[in-house]
Amino acid sequence: MTWTPTDEHDENLKEIFEHKLGLATVDVLKTTMAGENSYMSFVLNRLDFLDLQALCVSVADIPQSEESFRELIPEEACGELTEIDPQLYEQTKEATSTIARYCGDWNLWEMPSLLSSASRTIAYCRHAVIELAQEKYGYSLKQTLQFIMQEKYEDKSSWDCEFFDALYITRKKVKSLHEAALGRMRQIYLTYQALDLIKLKVMCSEKSVEFLRKHYRDGPAQNTTDESTT
Repeated sequence: MTWTPTDEHDENLKEIFEHKLGLATVDVLKTTMAGENSYMSFVLNRLDFLDLQALCVSVADIPQSEESFRELIPEEACGELTEIDPQLYEQTKEATSTIARYCGDWNLWEMPSLLSSASRTIAYCRHAVIELAQEKYGYSLKQTLQFIMQEKYEDKSSWDCEFFDALYITRKKVKSLHEAALGRMRQIYLTYQALDLIKLKVMCSEKSVEFLRKHYRDGPAQNTTDESTT
């Protein structure tokens, strides 16, 4: 992964993202390869990993080839997700990745990998989130984002602490869901809790990527993002 920092603040973000991405990757691989995870915690682990991965990819200059992505993760780990949960992979295989517009067309990949499977999983969940937002609140995803975030990310100086506070809170919720999955909580109730968590995570991730593109890729003065979004 290459990076072109624009200032000292950007360089600091680089170190933070790389560190957190590494920790998230290790956690996911340990859980996945140990085979000790429940179905729900397995899905949430992938979502937690992708939140960090999507942020990194969105501001990085990565060659659009499968080989470049596979270098980010040990070769023996690729394909573990589809082997453990082939049904979920098949359900989401054709979905458009929420981060495809940043790093190329992931649907062209023939070989399954940790990243492609995770990206399609979050894409599948994002479609569910949009439907949930429209059905429950009568809002589009963009309107829901604006309502929840209330433009508090517009202030660049306050972005770091606000986002990472939200990230830590989200991780705590993930941990509590994992514990609940191992207990006596009914599966349907746990599913609704997970959907609420996914909704918050996607909202946070979408707004954060938007901020990063505005300030670190496109620049604050030339926010001409390509609107080939899903």
